[in-house]
Amino acid sequence: MVRNKPYRRAVISPAGQLVVRLLSYRPKLAFPSTVALAIWQMIDASEDEEAQDFKYQTTMVIDRVKGADEATAIATVNRYYSEWLTPALIDAAVGELADRGEISPSAAARLRRQVEVWSTKEGAWKW
Repeated sequence: MVRNKPYRRAVISPAGQLVVRLLSYRPKLAFPSTVALAIWQMIDASEDEEAQDFKYQTTMVIDRVKGADEATAIATVNRYYSEWLTPALIDAAVGELADRGEISPSAAARLRRQVEVWSTKEGAWKW
């Protein structure tokens, strides 16, 4: 699905691994791992303040769930989804990948549909 990138095993930070897992998680969004990784790499490469805040918050989620009881861990991840890994962010990332030619228009449409299925009209996740 992600084109024009030679296969190579990339070293992914724990934050990147978390984002890829959350985007690829079934039965929710179930993005292909290649697309989830491309989204992370795009965020990780960005120097803008919002991307830096996103990476910091992602690292903080990992720190907060380590050793936490299940209820606390679930609440932490749910808060991360609602405040940082939002439908709007994912939709914008899919659009950026499509604009760059890294995914096809049909793939972008399918991914946007997945986001739409799992989000409310108000822009929150349904889960």
